[in-house]
Amino acid sequence: DKDLAALKNRENDDPYIPEIVGLQNTLKEIQSNQTLKTLQSREDDSPFIAEINQLEIEAIKLQSSTPELSSGFKAMQLVRSATSQTTTIEPKKKLIISSAFIAGFMLSIFLVFIMNALRRPEDEKATA
Repeated sequence: DKDLAALKNRENDDPYIPEIVGLQNTLKEIQSNQTLKTLQSREDDSPFIAEINQLEIEAIKLQSSTPELSSGFKAMQLVRSATSQTTTIEPKKKLIISSAFIAGFMLSIFLVFIMNALRRPEDEKATA
């Protein structure tokens, strides 16, 4: 009867559930892990990332190599002023049509030669 009364009056079953005990042990391990504490307290990751170090070195090089303006060096030099075209450009329709006709004719002849070269020997006997 005492055991039954103790079970009924019990407010928390956590110590008797194996999954909860395992999770609490894992939580204690994580909380006492010094490596995790070190990573959480770290404010700057740049010493551990090689790309950041390379970019910082390149930035220092670029900042230290500023050109001297007294040497006549200019970032941009204007050779001549920009002008707008006053006349309109119209397409040459006769030239386009004639070049398309000649190109089509040459392509058709080239296609005939390729088809003749790819023809099977059996087809040649049937046509002869």
